[in-house]
Amino acid sequence: MSVNINLLPQAGSLNTTIAKMGRRLTRMAVVCFIFFLVFGSLGVGYLFITSGDLTKINDQNNTYKSNIKSLQEAEQNLVLVRDRVAKVKTILNDVSFEEKLDKVQRMLDTLPSKSQPDALEVNSTKSKILLKFDSLSGLSSFLKGLISGDDWDFINLDTLELSGAGNYKIELELV
Repeated sequence: MSVNINLLPQAGSLNTTIAKMGRRLTRMAVVCFIFFLVFGSLGVGYLFITSGDLTKINDQNNTYKSNIKSLQEAEQNLVLVRDRVAKVKTILNDVSFEEKLDKVQRMLDTLPSKSQPDALEVNSTKSKILLKFDSLSGLSSFLKGLISGDDWDFINLDTLELSGAGNYKIELELV
């Protein structure tokens, strides 16, 4: 039989428990490294998937921004149209104002010779006029002509005043 001769000192040899522990630690390190690789690759895959979603969301955000800009332009155009419509209404009201002035002028043309207007207020909704008459016959003929005419839809006699000198003052509201 052969004799096993070991020339290495025994103090430098490994204990069997330590060797087993080293193999276990090596296996655990390999398993941990495999877990790291698996979870790392899963994390990278997740990042790629979410970056695709992120680009979709960014594209959607850009389309929303462009839609908002186009809607803002449309709103500005609507505001401009509304302003133009308001100006047209103002012009149309001015035309009706001119018609009212023509009506007032026709009414003043029917005044008797010794009668005169004291105050006149004309706006788009109504007209007020203060007239002086020196006789009752002039006042009555003016009122008959005013009532028989069809220029005014509504005539309101606000004031009828008789002064001591035989002068009459009337204030009319005409609509």
